[in-house]
Amino acid sequence: MKPTILAIDNDHLVLMTLKTIFRDEAIEVQTATSGEQGLALFKQNPRMYPIVILDYEMTKDSVGVNGDVVARALKAIQPDVRIIMLSGSEIPEVIRACFDAGAEEFVVKASNSDHRLVSMIKSIFVATETSPEEPEAQREAKISSVLKMVGRSSELAKVAELIYKFAAYDEPVLILGESGVGKEGVAKAVHENSTRRGKSFVAINCAAFGRDVLESELFGHERGSFTGAITKKIGLFERASGGTIFLDEIGDMPLELQVKILRALQEKTIQPVGGVPKKVDFRIVAATHRNLKKASEQGEFRHDLYYRLKYLTVEVPPLRERPEDIEPLVRHFLGQMQEKSKITKCISDGAMRKLKSHNWPGNVRDLEAVVKKAFALADDKITPEVLREELGDCITSELGAIKARGDLISYAEYLRIAEDVEKWLLVRAMNLTGNVKSSAAKLLGMNHNTMNNRRIHLGIETAITLKKGGMK
Repeated sequence: MKPTILAIDNDHLVLMTLKTIFRDEAIEVQTATSGEQGLALFKQNPRMYPIVILDYEMTKDSVGVNGDVVARALKAIQPDVRIIMLSGSEIPEVIRACFDAGAEEFVVKASNSDHRLVSMIKSIFVATETSPEEPEAQREAKISSVLKMVGRSSELAKVAELIYKFAAYDEPVLILGESGVGKEGVAKAVHENSTRRGKSFVAINCAAFGRDVLESELFGHERGSFTGAITKKIGLFERASGGTIFLDEIGDMPLELQVKILRALQEKTIQPVGGVPKKVDFRIVAATHRNLKKASEQGEFRHDLYYRLKYLTVEVPPLRERPEDIEPLVRHFLGQMQEKSKITKCISDGAMRKLKSHNWPGNVRDLEAVVKKAFALADDKITPEVLREELGDCITSELGAIKARGDLISYAEYLRIAEDVEKWLLVRAMNLTGNVKSSAAKLLGMNHNTMNNRRIHLGIETAITLKKGGMK
């Protein structure tokens, strides 16, 4: 069955055009010539129309209602409906009214808007597709072939699937995610899976430069255009001609430069500092750890640039939300260290459990640093003790992580984890009290004899006795 969308516009020519352009895309278009007619059609079967294309200016001779009123009514009937608002003007007040009413996207009616509208609709259908759970090996292969990354989680496999489909459209892609999740790797995957592969891929961190330097880096400058410009400089946009430019941390770009980025996007034209405009063929992939929607609402990021970037959006989940990826990543990093050093080391089950239960605020970058340092510190095996210094004294909740994943463990495994935590508490209390047992027991709220017995049971007392004997 063809996917179906609803188009509401009081211009019959626009409706005929929409039917025509989507016919080749195997998408059915139902039409309505007024807000009232469109709402009546939508009410009959809201789930039939996951997407509605809606004209903003539909009041004629004081008859009918405008698109923002219809949009609110559509959302009241079906909150999940995705609304794309059309308008003949790009007035900021109109754009704001459309998004305030619940529009997903805003498109200006123009001769060149058909392609963008088709890409937009198809990308929404792609992003909302659901499929049965893939086998682990199939997910791992997809992640490796598309993203050139290591992992096996369904979350990362979904990212790979979206990138593979989005790459073909040659439109801007916005990558969202925390620092360290691998946004640049995802950006490279967009490039390598597109028709631009084999051409230049250039990247820049927008947060690393001041406004003037960033403008020169992006657009270039002519000799003598400012003090210190002793030679001509070719900017990154021009160097990316035929290929892709990756604007990392675009959320930190100064507002004044965002205007030039928007113009470059819309007109595929750049203007070097002190130079004349020139046409350049490029694709933009942007990334940020910031909430651009919130930033645009607060005036910290331009509305128009945000809405131009956002409709092909990929969100890379943090590592703590895809714990299945931790073990293959750990083994990948260990393999890298073994290949470089020609030294073979393994990792204990306890150490792996500790890594898998950690929160990883720095994500994959954080995990890599910890594993490589542990490899250097360990003798022949990475153990929980080797990791303790790097991960800190704070025990991460291994039981909490198991519960969050929905895993079922044996009672013996539960006791082992509980004893690991108890052992850490006893050792930590002794460290904090200068190895005074009575003070450590008091700190923990334990009976002195009970603490001694638990230390012996857990092997702590024997370890300390042997250590003291070895120092004589």
